[in-house]
Amino acid sequence: MKINRIIAVTLLVASALMSACGGGQNVEVVVVDEFIPPDIPGVAPNALQSFMEGLRALNATPVEYETALGHFQNATEQDEEFWEAYENIGLIQLDLGRYPEAIAAFEAEQTVIDDLVLREWPVDPRPEILLNIGKAYALQGRYDQAAESFMALLEQDENNVEARANMAALHLTQGNMGEARQFISGLLEIAQNDVGALLVLASIYKQENDMQMASYLWEKSIGVISSTIENLQSEEQYEDLTEDEIFRLRVYNDGRIERLTRGLSDVQNELGLVESEAGNQDAAQSFFMRSVGNNPQNYAALANLGAIYLEYAFFEDACYQFSEALALRPRNEQALVGFAACTYGLGDIDAAYAAYQHVLDEYAANAFAALQLGNIAFSDLSDSNAALGWYDRNLEIRGTNRQSCDRTQDRACAAAQSIIDMRNQQNQN
Repeated sequence: MKINRIIAVTLLVASALMSACGGGQNVEVVVVDEFIPPDIPGVAPNALQSFMEGLRALNATPVEYETALGHFQNATEQDEEFWEAYENIGLIQLDLGRYPEAIAAFEAEQTVIDDLVLREWPVDPRPEILLNIGKAYALQGRYDQAAESFMALLEQDENNVEARANMAALHLTQGNMGEARQFISGLLEIAQNDVGALLVLASIYKQENDMQMASYLWEKSIGVISSTIENLQSEEQYEDLTEDEIFRLRVYNDGRIERLTRGLSDVQNELGLVESEAGNQDAAQSFFMRSVGNNPQNYAALANLGAIYLEYAFFEDACYQFSEALALRPRNEQALVGFAACTYGLGDIDAAYAAYQHVLDEYAANAFAALQLGNIAFSDLSDSNAALGWYDRNLEIRGTNRQSCDRTQDRACAAAQSIIDMRNQQNQN
């Protein structure tokens, strides 16, 4: 049993729309010793306590997203001006694929920030909130609203690299190659060898089926990322700085290195897909493993690695990878299907049957899951009635039925007709 699909992650999700350096937008996690709440003037102590508990949940292994959400939401209820809590709510919802909820949280944050600035509180405006709002709109497929947010940010900061990269990716997603190239050209004028621009440009070539050029750009971006990380790790930059300046610069550099490393993970995932499409599964596995090593939260690479293990019939390893992917993206369709497939491969028929049913509960149009349910019902559970129902469901999803399908070409059709033939023969006897 194997799944014949490798999960492709478009640049819309994995790279340009999520970060100028290619990495996904992550929730800001601050590691605090024993999570002792500091005394922050102007923040209600109970709200701060809830916020710190939220950080504790984000630092847990695995990450406790829902618990963290509850704490951050409680923080906003305790202190309606706690904008940092709104931001973390938005980032978590974005990470979980709940885009309307993410937009609502970011807009609430924007309202609070604007009000605090108007009242001359010691809070700086945060135009980057527009970037988060735009990302959420884009990932929801509301491209016009996403463009409005990115362009509003560019009106305030015409050289904002991320906004330009995201506008290029938006045009790419809508097939506007010329406009995408224009934004990329402008971006490269601002920042030569910008990784975000290289990744969007690679995606354009990928969409045009020029995989040689796409791979060249991905390989180039790896070189740019590696060089940048090496420079950020150099100790020479800290010479002649005060202790406080060194601390601040190290924190800044560590954040950039983390984002660049996530970008490196995305590129390695793309190169793994190229190798897989070419039939080089060993090379693909190597890229996916490196991708996961650089970003253990890269759910696409985790699921792709699971698919490779599935092809090799390493079912236990496959299930582990799919489980890890689902812990990050519980509704990811390919990971759900892959987990059901590897569960069947391990011989747990009942669990596999339930897993495929779960796929259909989440994605009613998944014809593959309906076909597999029919096969399991007939071959493993000896339930021809259920099998016939699932085969009919498969045919219905694909817009056909037993009366019009071609049993010589269609597996579900042939299986359903075989059950009917078997019943007719039994009735004749």
